[in-house]
Amino acid sequence: MKNINFKYSEQKLTKEEIQQFENEFQIKLPNELKELLLKYNGGVLNNEMKDYAFGLLFPINYGVNTMNDVIDTLQITEQHIPREYIPFADDQGGNIFTISTKIEDYGNIYYWEMDVGEPRKNFVANSLEEFFTGKSEGKEE
Repeated sequence: MKNINFKYSEQKLTKEEIQQFENEFQIKLPNELKELLLKYNGGVLNNEMKDYAFGLLFPINYGVNTMNDVIDTLQITEQHIPREYIPFADDQGGNIFTISTKIEDYGNIYYWEMDVGEPRKNFVANSLEEFFTGKSEGKEE
């Protein structure tokens, strides 16, 4: 993902910390998200996004609003978002972006409207690359 930059990232992650995170939550993060988190462990996007008001990339383990805490809140405690959808970011209004870990749509990005009563899931992109750049990698919806 060239030309994507984040500011205010947290402490750098190791591959081992990502593996521990995956083990703790019994998930397998898509490689695109792992690479992004290894480079920028959370932060605020430096680039403009055409279609979304991107807020915060959730860090793992360090800082506030960690991915660990968001999963605990939205999936374990409140059970608003199914476990197959990993919350990795929010918009500037508290809605959530997730990446799918389901076999049939692995790596797809969804936007969850959290302020409409029951959360509503909307398809956004086929990959993180497409999400951030608007450029399709040829993967079908």
